[in-house]
Amino acid sequence: MIKSDVIVIGAGFAGLMAAAVSAKCGKKVTLITYGSGTFPLNSGLIDIMARPIDETVCATPLDGIKALPEAHPYTKIGTDIVEAAVAFFMELCEQENYPYSGSLTKHQWVVTALGTMKPTCLVPKTMLGDICLKNKEIVLIGFNRLKDHYIHVMKENLEQSLGKEKNYTSIMVDADIESGRDLSTLDIARWLNTPQGYESCLKQLRGSVQANSVVILPQVLGVKPDYAILDKMKKDLQCEVLESTGLPPAANGLRLQSMLLGYLKKNNVTMVENAKVIGSTVNNQTCLSITTQNAAREQTYQADHFILATGGFYGGGLQMETFPIIKEPIFNIPVRVKGNPEEWANEKLFSSQKQPFAEVGIETDEKMRPLDEVGNCFIKNVFVAGRNLSGYDFCFEQSGNGVALVSAYQAAMSF
Repeated sequence: MIKSDVIVIGAGFAGLMAAAVSAKCGKKVTLITYGSGTFPLNSGLIDIMARPIDETVCATPLDGIKALPEAHPYTKIGTDIVEAAVAFFMELCEQENYPYSGSLTKHQWVVTALGTMKPTCLVPKTMLGDICLKNKEIVLIGFNRLKDHYIHVMKENLEQSLGKEKNYTSIMVDADIESGRDLSTLDIARWLNTPQGYESCLKQLRGSVQANSVVILPQVLGVKPDYAILDKMKKDLQCEVLESTGLPPAANGLRLQSMLLGYLKKNNVTMVENAKVIGSTVNNQTCLSITTQNAAREQTYQADHFILATGGFYGGGLQMETFPIIKEPIFNIPVRVKGNPEEWANEKLFSSQKQPFAEVGIETDEKMRPLDEVGNCFIKNVFVAGRNLSGYDFCFEQSGNGVALVSAYQAAMSF
């Protein structure tokens, strides 16, 4: 039987960050994964907080955190830990030569695939959209055969977001990729990663792009967690170059995943892949072990502590077999449900208020230990991070990766 200091369950952003913090603290870490998490859907941005109460954007992410109710994970954890978690992430990125920009005291603005400007907090260098606010020449780049990227829509909306006094130019590029199907951003990112693809793209842009413009592309600036293509294109075009957000597959999310996995490998984290956790052994409010199952056999793993980061409904971390009964399937932790089932959703999907169903999850104490129905600690050595948690609407607030980061940091630092 295998024994670790800590077992992290889940391969999403919260799981990888919990493993990274635990490893940094010198613990023997085992990461149990089943699938690749939501990184292909992940923009790579670290949204901390934009809309804490209603549709109004807060002055800064830190101001937004201070305005939250007591039930919110940030409020339970506290601003000191939020700041420490952000500092840890920024230091990790710098160490891995993939630095992010931003702070808790100022919103960063990025360009979306629809041509709107979105507030966020921590941003990779490829997506620093603030430069659009200062520059007059905006060049939108599209790629023939690239699905779900419409630069004419982006242009119309950017005129509303940034003002019609700027000059907007649209350019379509042919990616000479042999394929009988539409292309994804990953196809083009891999193409730009080759010398032939990069030179072909550059040749089509030269002569059409004025120096000192802002060139906006979909997420295609390579597949590796580095800025080599970004820096080279900025130098060759003598322009600012940035990426917009986009529909999956998200190259930037996959770059973030690759960086974190590289960090875990260098820090001797044991990774058990394609292993589904099917149960646990708990005695006297203490988890002794978990059991996994793969195609070959069942395996038992022991640890002193466990971090649960299996996600919400989408990741299978929360399950609803019979409406409205929701369960957490590994430890059978009680799931907090707000209000009656008929009150779980606002009448309008795109409401000016948070959606009650989005706040469903596991309630914890300030150390991220799960609580039972009356507020007592349910299991003493299990800690919860990420989308499993109750009390926040990550989509409305724009806080998803932020809560994942902060709760993972707190979970790993609580023992």
